[in-house]
Amino acid sequence: NFGVRWTVTRDFGSGGPFSFTASAQDGVRVHVDGVRKIDLWRNVSSTVTKTVNVTIPSGKHTLRIDYVNWTGTANVKFTY
Repeated sequence: NFGVRWTVTRDFGSGGPFSFTASAQDGVRVHVDGVRKIDLWRNVSSTVTKTVNVTIPSGKHTLRIDYVNWTGTANVKFTY
């Protein structure tokens, strides 16, 4: 029964297509500049994974990953 939020602003250089993958047991959401790109916000008993392709414009952008664990084992992973 806890939640975590990670936020980072980074320079994506000249931009382009990126593949975002989030895996979690329980809820995970991924936002880019406040716009939700991945929504796996549900209480599950096994790890779920989702990959999306996102076009990021050049320059700096903010990534936010929200995670919640309701019961049982906690695990979360985000890659791009």
